[in-house]
Amino acid sequence: MVNESHKKYTGGGQVSTGYRTLFWETWGNVVGKDKALEQLGHFVADCGSKKQAAGALGVSYATLRKVELSYQALPEQPSVYVVPDYDVALSFAGEDRSYVEEVAKYLIKLEVKVFYDKYAEVDLWGRNLYTHLDDVYQKKANYVVIFISQYYKDKLWTNHERESAQARAFQERRDYILPARFDQTEIPGIRTTTGYIDLNRKTPEEFALLIARKIGPNQEIE
Repeated sequence: MVNESHKKYTGGGQVSTGYRTLFWETWGNVVGKDKALEQLGHFVADCGSKKQAAGALGVSYATLRKVELSYQALPEQPSVYVVPDYDVALSFAGEDRSYVEEVAKYLIKLEVKVFYDKYAEVDLWGRNLYTHLDDVYQKKANYVVIFISQYYKDKLWTNHERESAQARAFQERRDYILPARFDQTEIPGIRTTTGYIDLNRKTPEEFALLIARKIGPNQEIE
């Protein structure tokens, strides 16, 4: 029964509605479109209607409908969830390193698992960097922060990192890429309507705090 599966993800329902919805959507992504819709359909039928099913789950009809729509948008085959190696990977041009390195230092202090090239020197040593960095920016981080500047656009490696991150963002349809700007340089695939952080108005420490809050919105960060 879908209700039993949902209880597994809600810890008996002792979490907020927002987190229940997130858990259900994640569960649907694991089992796949057909299975998720089938079990949700059985549960609704057992309850008599979607409104009654929502009541049985302790959520609004709109919330249940949101979950159903998320299932309908799933791929046909379930995906396997793998815990990422990094909370965030940083993509930047070498000319902007002084700012980015300070951000990375503060992230470490905040216990954020960050991919920053200098911290991964031993791991990168001897590897095929083209393949490895594609893996990092497409598969091994929960978010990618892109530090946009006039230098970022024309670098071979930054473009490689960006394209890898964009491939992941396209598949997941979520805010996987977090743009941060030193200037208004246009970057392929980063829409002007996408929310960004103006780095001219943030110290590295302030920006690191924003990243930490984005990654763990319920953590207490001093």
